[in-house]
Amino acid sequence: MNGDNGAEFYFRYLKGDDGGIEDIVRAYKDGLIFFINGYIKDIYIAEEITEDVFFRLMVKKPSYKAKYSFKTWLFTIGKNMALDYLRKCKTSKEVVGYENPNAEYEEVSLADRVIRNEDRIALYEALAKLPEQYGQALKLTYLLGFTNEQAAKIMRKSKRQMEMLVYRGKIALKKQLQKEGFMYENR
Repeated sequence: MNGDNGAEFYFRYLKGDDGGIEDIVRAYKDGLIFFINGYIKDIYIAEEITEDVFFRLMVKKPSYKAKYSFKTWLFTIGKNMALDYLRKCKTSKEVVGYENPNAEYEEVSLADRVIRNEDRIALYEALAKLPEQYGQALKLTYLLGFTNEQAAKIMRKSKRQMEMLVYRGKIALKKQLQKEGFMYENR
């Protein structure tokens, strides 16, 4: 998606064009599921939370100010809803997620829809094995196309902290890929 058409779609929706929300869902759904799944570790719940994010846009119609890109704003809402879910599960002593024998397959098939090639699927699997903050920083900046500044906003880090997370994450990812037999090439 070029530019930040999400804001245009959202303003269309707020003015009464229901097609605007459909365009938002079409443009951001897969990436948002992929991102939320990084926190939740359960693809089904990530999909439900993603639906809740879009439902919140439709019902509550939160105010969007162009201080950040629409995508950054939307993914921040998704992150906050994922963290709210995790807090609720922790306080109610529920089990977050369950052992699903098909979970690895489902994550790969989601990654396949989002990423669309085998090298990137291997990359996604390696990212899942990194420390969470490294993985999130790399997913946001490289796979989902956020700038360091936008990713810092989503992760509630300073720009400098984000730069360090990305730098250290790249080193850890390179080691992980080499450990798994992936031939790393400097391009």
